[in-house]
Order: sequence, then C-alpha cells, then structure tokens
Amino acid sequence: MGSDAYGASGVERRTALRQLLLSSMAAENAGGARNALDGKLAAVLASVAERDFPAQWPGLVDDLSRLSDAAAGRGAALALATLGTIADDCSDSDFNARLSPSHRNAVLKGFAVAVPPFLPRLWTLMEQAHRALGGGAAAGGGATRYAAEMLCRALGTLRAFSAWIDLRRYAGEAVE
Repeated sequence: MGSDAYGASGVERRTALRQLLLSSMAAENAGGARNALDGKLAAVLASVAERDFPAQWPGLVDDLSRLSDAAAGRGAALALATLGTIADDCSDSDFNARLSPSHRNAVLKGFAVAVPPFLPRLWTLMEQAHRALGGGAAAGGGATRYAAEMLCRALGTLRAFSAWIDLRRYAGEAVE
C-alpha cells in the first residue's frame, strides 16, 4: 500500500482518524457544557466504523466501552449514539446503498460477537440513569433531563441490538 506526501499509509491515516474521533469524544467541553457538535461527531465515527468494522477495527465496541467508562456521561452518550447509529444503519434499507451486502453481513456478524460483552455495561448505564431519575427534583432539571436522555439512548441502542442479537440468551432469567 502506498503512502501519501506525509509518509502515512491509508491504514495509518484511518487509524489516526479513529483515535482523533475517540479522543475528541472523550474530551470534556469548556465548563462541562455539552457540545452542539456531539451528534455530528458520533455520526462521523459511526460512518468510519461502518467501513472499518470488523476487519480493520475489530476493537470498535471495546473502544466505545472504554470511552463510556473514561468520559463519564458525555462519553457514554456518544458511545451509545455511535453504536445505535451503526445498529440502525444495519437494519435500514438505505444502508445497502452505502455498503455492499457482504460488508453489511460482516458488520452484523462482528456485532453479534462484539456486542454481548458490552451488554453488562449497557445495563449499568441504564441503571445509573434510572437512579438519577429517581432523584428527581433533588438532582436538578439539567441532571434529570440528561439522565432521561441517557436512558432513552441506552434503550434505543438495546432496541436496535435486539433486532439481530438474541438478547434472551444473555438474560439472567427466563424471558417470555
């Protein structure tokens, strides 16, 4: 594979782009304010991931899980938005227009292997958001709104996964 004018190969550039996106997602905004570009950042990372996962980026779900641990609320929200976008795209008919059916199947197979270990982290995020919502007025309007958004994102991500992963297999008790 050739290199560009800066001596970097395409693989090196893509790896650097992924790391830049992940570090941007982990960085806190000035004063802790939520960034208006968060949705775009998650969409760009999802687009890169859809092309690189699983062959060139087998650790995608692990990287997003670490992001959700390291960057507290913002990282978790962005990780869930990224995973949810990819999962939705895999079940959306427009996805086939962007990627070949064989690559779409590879993404789905990769997710079927990579996502189940992430499910306990997803459950923990939902529990944390639910506890924060239980605090209600004591937590304050912004915190309550953020917890509700986090719970909605987590449930949306779980819904997207449930379309093609047998979640009953990972439930601790019988699911009817």
